[in-house]
Parts: sequence; structure tokens; C-alpha cells
Amino acid sequence: MYDDFQAGPKMTDATTALEAIDSKSQASPDASPQGLPTELIPPLLCLILLLVVAAPIFACKPLTNDAILYDLQADIVRHGGVLYRELLEPNLPGVIWVHLFVRRLFGPSSEALRLFDLALFLGTAILAAVWSYRATRNVAVSGWLGFAFVIAYVSVPEWCHCQRDIWLLLPTLAALELRRRDFSSRWSNETVSTGQIVRRGVLEGIIWGVAFWIKPYVAVAAVAAWMAGEATLCCGRFKHGLLRVVSILFVGGLVG
Repeated sequence: MYDDFQAGPKMTDATTALEAIDSKSQASPDASPQGLPTELIPPLLCLILLLVVAAPIFACKPLTNDAILYDLQADIVRHGGVLYRELLEPNLPGVIWVHLFVRRLFGPSSEALRLFDLALFLGTAILAAVWSYRATRNVAVSGWLGFAFVIAYVSVPEWCHCQRDIWLLLPTLAALELRRRDFSSRWSNETVSTGQIVRRGVLEGIIWGVAFWIKPYVAVAAVAAWMAGEATLCCGRFKHGLLRVVSILFVGGLVG
């Protein structure tokens, strides 16, 4: 599909370097008999110990005004009320939908919401550690970085918990991961069909759409990621990048 793109010497050198990095990443570090990298075992054990000690305390902390207000709106909806009519709310309804989801599945307790919040942040820390590994190729550094994120989060005041800004991080990192994979395949001149282009754009658009309805300023990160990627790869490939952006925007709008 990209046969009409002629890579110059600089692009060829960059592609060769990228392929070398990819081949290096495929070589797994020293692993334990169970297949887990040995460098990852100490931070993983520390994380488990931290969760055993800190998770009960974390769950028993009180909810803050923001979480209580969104809980109230979710409860109004559950009892037949209408959003934006029964109670003034200047924000988009995404966070209220999340509260509805948690309350329907796990009940009305504050512990359920706070443990859900902790689980979301654990997912965020894992994705951040993966990004760190790609940058450093060091399992130990990435593992300890993920542990540091979690210990920092459980240590901050409860005003920082159950907040939209924190819940944004997981879908944002997931969407950026899809954008990185798309960029890597195009940078290495991998042949990609139109169907694959649209499917990748659709999936990324769904994730960005979910994040947008939680807090819309995530659109700044989304536009910046698209513009940076397309500016790098625009030479001879603008039409393919345009197809991706259109599919992302279209599906993101449908999610809303």
C-alpha cells in the first residue's frame, strides 16, 4: 500500500535503527524458571506487600466532595431522574456513567469506589512501566518505577483519589500505545491494508472517545499525538494518515 513511497537515505538509516531496536526488544532478559524476569521479582513482591498493607487503609478513607457529588447524580439517575435537570452539573456525563457502572456492579459502599479507583491506577502504572521499558530496555528500572507510582498514589491525600484526572490516565496511555504501534508499522514501511487502517483507527477512536467523555481536555493530548505522528510521516503518506484521523474522529463521535 505504501509502495509509492520512496525512502531516502536518512529514512533508510532510521528504519534500520528501528528494526535493530525491535530485534533487541525481542530478546527476553534473564527469566526465572516460571518465565518471569528475575529483575522484576523484587519490585513485584514489594508491590504485593504494599497492596496487602495499604489497600485496606486506602479503601477505608472517606470520599471527597467531588466523588460524593457524582455519586449523588448517579443515584438520581438510578431512581429515574434526568441528568442536568435534577442537579446542576457543568461537566460532561462520562464520570457519572463510571459511577453508575461501579455502583451497579459493586454496590453503594465507599470502599467499592475507592478499590475501583486503585485498580484503575494499577493499570495506569503497568502501562507507564511498559513505556519506561521501551525507553530504557531495563526491566528493573521499569518495575521499580511502576512500584514508585503506586506507593506515591496511595500516600497522597484522599483529595487526589477518585478524580477524573486520574481516571483519564488509563485510556490515554492505552490510546497512545495504539498510536505508537501504528507509527512503528508505518515508519518501518510495513504493508498495511485499508481494513487494518480503519480497524486501528476505530479502536483508537473508541478509547479516545471514552477519555473525552470523562474529561474533554484530553483532546489536547490526542490532537498533539496525531499531529506529531503525521508531521513525521507526512512525506508521501498524507492520504493514509488522513484516513486514520477520519476513522478515529468518526468513531470517537459515535461513542459520544
